[in-house]
Amino acid sequence: AHTARSAKIMADKAPRRAFGTSRKLFPLDLQKKNFEMFRRNKTNVYVAEYLDPVPYSVAWKWQKDLVRERVDKAAGEDMLIVLEHPTVYTLGRGSSVDHVKFDEKDTKLELHRTERGGEVTCHSPGQIVMYPIIDLKRYKKDLHWYLYQLEEVVIQTLDKFGIEGTRDSEHTGVWVGNAKICAVGIGVTRWWTMHGLSLNVDNDLEHFNHITPCGIEDRAVCSLSSLNATTDHKTVKAGLFSAFEDLFNCKLDKAEFEE
Repeated sequence: AHTARSAKIMADKAPRRAFGTSRKLFPLDLQKKNFEMFRRNKTNVYVAEYLDPVPYSVAWKWQKDLVRERVDKAAGEDMLIVLEHPTVYTLGRGSSVDHVKFDEKDTKLELHRTERGGEVTCHSPGQIVMYPIIDLKRYKKDLHWYLYQLEEVVIQTLDKFGIEGTRDSEHTGVWVGNAKICAVGIGVTRWWTMHGLSLNVDNDLEHFNHITPCGIEDRAVCSLSSLNATTDHKTVKAGLFSAFEDLFNCKLDKAEFEE
């Protein structure tokens, strides 16, 4: 069960400001002096869930601000941003523009190069995006382990709906048969994470025609909708949240919104 907090989140404010009240539970000096507490007990992770699509540039700035603040202070609460984006294309830090099939200088399509790993992907309404802002020192200082855990969150969620999700030894993400249903790409600064995963639920897969998804020529993309599975976002998120809590041994503390 997820415990509701009284904290009110303003939809037009960055999560780092909205979650200020949680510092009363985890003041900075307590985090520094009793660091082992997080290893023995379940870590609280504060969830900022946005129901309306959030522009990519806005959510990207939130992530960078949150990580910068935590790195500068060498402490801070873990967070999980959950949202959807208007249609946008993103490149990883080493991505090749050869996999982009439109002229980025002469198009209305939005494209960003980011600091995450991985190749080009697409976000659009109907896709659930999760951005964990967590301190891996509280879990395990191993990026391969972290990527595996993110993939496992999705694999376990799909299993709840009778879908077998698998990994590919050469590419990150989660697959159903020969088609990719979830992209995973992360950025890490001093063990603080940003970016994360995007699960195709009922988004328009036609948007992927403008790119070579994840730079893989001979693989398709799929969604829960295309697999005739549930497309109820509340149900899918509940599965993701449950798997995240189990795999990261954490307790999600879901905040309420104030419009």
